Amino acid sequence: MNYEISDSLSTYVFFEQASSQRMQPNVGLSLQWVDRKWDVHGDVLIGSVIQNAQIIKKGPSGELRITAQKSEGTVRPWTYLGIKESMFTDKWLIENANGVREEYNRNYELTLTGATGVDFWLGDWRVAIGLDLPWIDVPIPSIPGMHISVGRGEKIR
Repeated sequence: MNYEISDSLSTYVFFEQASSQRMQPNVGLSLQWVDRKWDVHGDVLIGSVIQNAQIIKKGPSGELRITAQKSEGTVRPWTYLGIKESMFTDKWLIENANGVREEYNRNYELTLTGATGVDFWLGDWRVAIGLDLPWIDVPIPSIPGMHISVGRGEKIR
């Protein structure tokens, strides 16, 4: 869902779910830099990571993206690159001769984001199929993935 503030500035709500174990709700602000056959715009996303998997992670995140997409037709290829920082609080249980004590430590996750794909316009609706190339918790490489997005308006991925 997105809302245009002007011809080049819009806001949007974005919800990403990698599995039933990891979700990322976000709100974003998008500024269109180039308006030609291929559009180029920059996005700022603010949200949260909620991961209830083997490693539990919950905390705020922020992402910056640069996106290029074809601006005409019902089939539109696109690509984006970005960088995301997430902040978590880890709870450590430390056992010693005096008993067990809890300690809380800040933990940061740097993710280089990227994807490429194609959008299909079906009336007012848009369907996107993409190949995700994230690099979660740099410098550890990540496994590429695929996604399908469905929504109304320009911002569905």
